[in-house]
Amino acid sequence: MNEVGWSFLGFETMQPTLEALLLSNWRIVPVYEMAIAPQSAPQQGQADRWRPKPKVVKYRAWRDEFAAHWQPEWKLPEMPVFIFGMPMPKSWSGKKRERMNGTVHLSRPDTDNMIKAVVDSIYRLPRYEGRNDSEVWCAVGLKFWSCEGYVKIGRLVQG
Repeated sequence: MNEVGWSFLGFETMQPTLEALLLSNWRIVPVYEMAIAPQSAPQQGQADRWRPKPKVVKYRAWRDEFAAHWQPEWKLPEMPVFIFGMPMPKSWSGKKRERMNGTVHLSRPDTDNMIKAVVDSIYRLPRYEGRNDSEVWCAVGLKFWSCEGYVKIGRLVQG
């Protein structure tokens, strides 16, 4: 979509910053925070049921770890905002790590695949049996560089 198509949202710029992503009358209310490095959901085929690829095995282990972090009383907000803290590579110098901490993460993994991983992990829990992730009709995903990996889930509210 070109910039003209975004004008109805009131965007002043198309820069990937939090201010550019949110409408002026919308805000994020923090809900949950987990100290777990984000992981994206890989593409899985039929053969991954009996002979999973290494990336699928890694994802399934992460999914189980995420589910262990998810508290029984937690509920996915109606309009969730997923904020991912992407851990910086150990090879980066201290100066570069300091400069990049908190800045927008523009490389892979893709935000939509990380949202899918989180939502799939939540909907695999027993209390969501019989339900699926099609109930999520609106989601916002943001990813930033951070010293340690994290997943934060907030709620988008107007006002």
